[in-house]
Order: sequence, then C-alpha cells, then structure tokens
Amino acid sequence: MQAAVTAVHHVLLSHGLAMPRLRANTRPAAQLGIAIDLYPVEAADDRPETLQAVAYADAFRNRWMLDPIFRARYPEGFFAASKVSPPAMEDDDLAIIATPIDFLGLNYYSRWVVRATRSPGDYLPPGRIPQPWRLEKQMAPLHPFTSR
Repeated sequence: MQAAVTAVHHVLLSHGLAMPRLRANTRPAAQLGIAIDLYPVEAADDRPETLQAVAYADAFRNRWMLDPIFRARYPEGFFAASKVSPPAMEDDDLAIIATPIDFLGLNYYSRWVVRATRSPGDYLPPGRIPQPWRLEKQMAPLHPFTSR
C-alpha cells in the first residue's frame, strides 16, 4: 500500500504539472481536465461499524483522488486509517495537484454497497488494503439486484 500511495501522489502531481503546459500549447478555448473512475458508496445498514466502513471505502475509492485535486489536501485521517505514511512531498505539491481544471470526467462503472460483517473473519482487517477488485468481497457488498 505504501508504494500505491507514492504512485498515486506522483500521478496526481504529473497531472498538475501537465495542466499549464497543455494550456500553453492548445487553443484558448480548449477544455482541459481529468477523468477518474468513481464509485458511489452506500451503507447496507445503519450500524456504526458499517458507517465507518462506508467512510473508509469512500475515502479509498473516491476522495483519495478528488480531495487533492479540488481541496489541495488528502482526506483527513486517510493515511493513518490505511496504516501507511503520507507520500513524501515538496511544499508546493498539493498546490500543483490542485491546478484548476475545466472539467472532471467521470468513469462510472458501478456502485459499492458495503456493510461491516458480523463475524471477525469476514471483514477487512484494519490497515490491510486488498486489490480494488477484491475490496467488494472483503467489505461484503450486497449484489445490486439483491434486496436489502
């Protein structure tokens, strides 16, 4: 996970660094932005542990990318909750990442409905981030066609 934190930071930083160069080399009316795959995250129930899992899933899947771009900061408590260190940064990295864009492109593939499970072996252990395609299994989502 630590390597992913560094990689994502550099992807976001490279995007911020590219924006002024793109603006300098495109026609003035060109619209420049970024496309990110985002997932609405919904709670399957209202238990406190589920709401905590939903908040973390949203930070992991959505806000980890959005907050630096639009708020010039990473989600509060995200790195501690993930049991990793924040990425090494220069003083102006977050300002560069937050370079204004004209649009946000959304790649919307599905939603996540998450719940904290009741048996200790069925939930995501604190600080362990699975591969994204395994996160659904680890966080025990409901199938979109399953009634709550």
